[in-house]
Amino acid sequence: YAYQYNLSVQQNLNIMNLFQGEYINSLNSPWFYRPVWFLITTPIFIIIFLFIGIWFLTIRIINRLFNLDKNKTDIWRGNKELFDLLIFLIFLISLYITCRFNLSQYGSWRHLYYLYPLIILISLNSIKFLELFSKKKNVKYFCFIIIISNFMYLSLWSFKNHPYQFVYFNLFSKSYAKNNFDLDYWGQSNLNALNYVIKNHDTYPLKIGSLSFVTLEAAYSMLKLEDKEKVIITYNLENADILFDNNIKKIRNQNLDFLKNYEVFYKITIDDNVINTVYKK
Repeated sequence: YAYQYNLSVQQNLNIMNLFQGEYINSLNSPWFYRPVWFLITTPIFIIIFLFIGIWFLTIRIINRLFNLDKNKTDIWRGNKELFDLLIFLIFLISLYITCRFNLSQYGSWRHLYYLYPLIILISLNSIKFLELFSKKKNVKYFCFIIIISNFMYLSLWSFKNHPYQFVYFNLFSKSYAKNNFDLDYWGQSNLNALNYVIKNHDTYPLKIGSLSFVTLEAAYSMLKLEDKEKVIITYNLENADILFDNNIKKIRNQNLDFLKNYEVFYKITIDDNVINTVYKK
């Protein structure tokens, strides 16, 4: 019964995803939906190390298979290579199954976050490959400097943009992400936007509404008790005093002509990307 219920929920959860500048149904996403999200939201140095690691492991496996009968060569030599092989196969199989058979795809590549430890382990093989290729010991230290430098940058970026670390896009995709991808998918910025409105308004109670798929109930539940009395959630958007928009569109086409009666009151911006816009009548 639980399985049927979950399956029913998944089948009915139709969400419009903004993906590469177009709105697509969450149940009709292309197979490369999650790989693209991985490429634009993962630090560049991890992506480079990952592809070098994949190349290194693939070449090693192919060479071992072709020379298996010539010099009595094993596919793996020792437990370390066996471990690398198993990690590599688990990564590839999991990636294929999830992208190929999981029809409902939405919310970045969060359903594949469990693969991150495997990604890191595969990436570490790139250091060994670079050492063998260059035949210089200082390559290892150069890689460590790159890794440490990037970790420092990511730490500073996260500190600066807290609590919106989830809107991270790497160096090559920051400008591309603007108006092309969902940013604040869960509406986590609604709480801070709502607090801002309450602190910067004089007359209460305020009728508030959401232009997005994400409703305001979660943000409302986290308000202080005295602040809850200052706002009223309404679903008749034309009568709302304040409207919140985190750019996650609803399934049904909305007639937004009434927005001409509103003006932009507040914006939350990360890396020049607006993740929440507040409109005031």
